[in-house]
Amino acid sequence: MRDEPTGQPPADEVTRALTGLDDYTVIAAHDDPVEGLVIDVASRRRETPCPACGVFSARVKSVRVLVVTDAPAHGRRCRLRVARRAFRCDTPGCERQSFTEASDEVPRRARVTTRCRTAMGRAGRDRSTASVAAEYGVSWPTAWRAIAAAAGAAIAARPTTRAPRRLGLDETRFWWRQPWLTGLVDLDTGDVLDVVEGRTGAAVHGWLDNLEPDTLARIDVVVTDPHAGYRRAVADRLGGATQVVDRFHVAMLANKALTDVRRRRIWEQQDRRGRLVDPGWRARRDLLRRRGRLSDRGWQRVLAAVVADNDHSDEVDGELLYAWAAKEHLADIYNQCHNAAHARRRLSWWYGFIAEHPVPELVRLATTISAWEDEFLAYFATKATNGRTEGTNRIIKHIKRLGFGFTNTENYRLRILYRCRPLPSNPPAKALPAA
Repeated sequence: MRDEPTGQPPADEVTRALTGLDDYTVIAAHDDPVEGLVIDVASRRRETPCPACGVFSARVKSVRVLVVTDAPAHGRRCRLRVARRAFRCDTPGCERQSFTEASDEVPRRARVTTRCRTAMGRAGRDRSTASVAAEYGVSWPTAWRAIAAAAGAAIAARPTTRAPRRLGLDETRFWWRQPWLTGLVDLDTGDVLDVVEGRTGAAVHGWLDNLEPDTLARIDVVVTDPHAGYRRAVADRLGGATQVVDRFHVAMLANKALTDVRRRRIWEQQDRRGRLVDPGWRARRDLLRRRGRLSDRGWQRVLAAVVADNDHSDEVDGELLYAWAAKEHLADIYNQCHNAAHARRRLSWWYGFIAEHPVPELVRLATTISAWEDEFLAYFATKATNGRTEGTNRIIKHIKRLGFGFTNTENYRLRILYRCRPLPSNPPAKALPAA
């Protein structure tokens, strides 16, 4: 029969293992209805080194009790009541006559433990600063300092040293005093390179000017929306790069033109905005879908909207139908053309279709496509899109909603880089050999 172990570990070892305070001895603990778990601790060391001369001293001058906020324990807030001793330094010539003991977990003048700051920094990556402060029972500035320190450390641990080969530019809303911010994304990895104020050519100029010449020379493709400021900045600083207009924004322009036609026709016919009784309003979402994704009921709604747009005559013809057909033909160019030459021929036919049916909104759309024709056709040679940039914009908007808006650009930029860049991976712990 195997002998069972009868010895028990000492109580102080158990408490240190539970609390994680190796440098301290747990004296007492109680549960307070307001403060949560309160633990009285004292240092285990009999002497401590002077911070000025480094000589150990065991001569205690005084003892003060310091209340320090610790990380939550078992779902409860935790406070440490640290019996902090002040020592005298008797070393001749030392500039410090007295000093206070400290540890890595509870530094000098600290009101929050190091592990609590680390925990707040990790929690602030996906949560608002106010919610982190409320959970840990600290003030907003204290929580933000911990989050900012963790963000700075994470960004410094994974710097974007590799020059991007394909660069994506897109803007997001900030607030009314500074409406726009421009995000710059590495389209190969999805990493956010930086966030700059504004969506002007000068903003992009300033960021590109800070790059090394070798980094600028590596950028081959730049994907943007049809914005003249971005095009001018890329042409001035990256003359050798191929600029591509994002196909998602081209589809948005086509859908906007179709929506404008639908709204204008309802105003012309009914002298009011669209309502549920109007077939065009009921088909507003079906008109924006690709024809291959329409259900049978969706087709019926589209057909009813086209008939109503033609004043319910027997001929299925009208401006709404032309706009819908132009939107579909433009999407077919992306899906059916395999090279730029084929796309150019199809685009010429599309221009002719607009010329035969000069709906004002379609003419405006064709004018925009014509002004960006080279960038439009560059997609078929590079197949580059701003898909990763749009995915990053979704995360940025989530960060903004968590904080109920931001007014400090630097704080907002720090939160974006902290959230969008991957965290540094920790090396796996080495397992100790079995006894």
